[in-house]
Amino acid sequence: MKALRKHRHSEMIKQWLEDDSLEVEIFLAGKWHDVGRDYPNWSKDAEYRFKPKMITVGEHSFPEPMRVAPEAGAWVYLPNILGKCVYVDTHWLGDESDVMLLKRGLVHLTQAAAEAHARVLLSLTEIKE
Repeated sequence: MKALRKHRHSEMIKQWLEDDSLEVEIFLAGKWHDVGRDYPNWSKDAEYRFKPKMITVGEHSFPEPMRVAPEAGAWVYLPNILGKCVYVDTHWLGDESDVMLLKRGLVHLTQAAAEAHARVLLSLTEIKE
């Protein structure tokens, strides 16, 4: 009997079919583009991701932080409200401090998400001139 080949995006397709709240984006020309709620074509040669869910505070939004720990050694990004740079990048070790940050909703997969999170936090208390 011939073994079935697994589609490159099979796990993502399965998640998408099971959760109708997920929106899909495709990476084209160096940017992520929304494919809408219609059916993506799931090309083997394309890169897809689920559109990040957003958290809104007042008039500001930022991508939802990670809720599941990444693999050990993965780069993660944290919002930083204490210095000029509004994010900190670090390797995930999975130690007690990392787990605490994850539980507090402060771990992001991208620099841009951590920056947006920090800017929202700062917007709550910054003195406007």
